[in-house]
Amino acid sequence: MLKIYGVPISVHTRKVVVVSIIKNLPYEIIPVVPVIPGNPPPNWHELSPGGTIPALSDGDFTVADSTAICTYLDHTYKAHPVYPEAAQELARVLSLEAYAGERLFRGVVRELFHEVFVHPKVHNRPTD
Repeated sequence: MLKIYGVPISVHTRKVVVVSIIKNLPYEIIPVVPVIPGNPPPNWHELSPGGTIPALSDGDFTVADSTAICTYLDHTYKAHPVYPEAAQELARVLSLEAYAGERLFRGVVRELFHEVFVHPKVHNRPTD
């Protein structure tokens, strides 16, 4: 059974969950919130060298980063492919995925999440 380290509130964790569902892969979510001190498991930096969610364990194989995880799942479990096979189509999909993950997430979603959740609930700071 796949082990997905992260929390469903994370758009990146949800992306891995959705791919697992599409591919009919059994999975377990191991709740990890890196911004909460003491929350990640002791081997967290082995699972996710960058310290970000999600990370995935599939037997003795581990990988972090939602795009890397989804690509791994798509290449390992061939049923119900989620990425196109044609090189040009795949390049376009990965380009859009990188744009959404970097520009939209880091510039908008992450900032809002920190203001609405992390600052008041984790750091006990008022929102801006």
